[in-house]
Amino acid sequence: MPVEISIDSLEDALSDLAAAMKSARMSRRLSKGAVAELIGVSLPTYETIESGNTNVKLNTYLKCIQYYGMNDSFFNALTKVSRELEDQ
Repeated sequence: MPVEISIDSLEDALSDLAAAMKSARMSRRLSKGAVAELIGVSLPTYETIESGNTNVKLNTYLKCIQYYGMNDSFFNALTKVSRELEDQ
């Protein structure tokens, strides 16, 4: 039987990840457009990522995660969602 993921827990996890990405970008003094170009996405797509939107393809989030070297942050976001599932 499939388990439904609470949209709230997913949004919270992506919001945390997006905040970490924004912080990483700003600490490197890069514009959103520069990062978008570096990872190969459009500026509107990057802005959607940085907003924590759940309608972005996982592969696109992974490009950002890889660029910023944020594997730990991504793992923490997945752990947060996983714990929500365990509590259901």
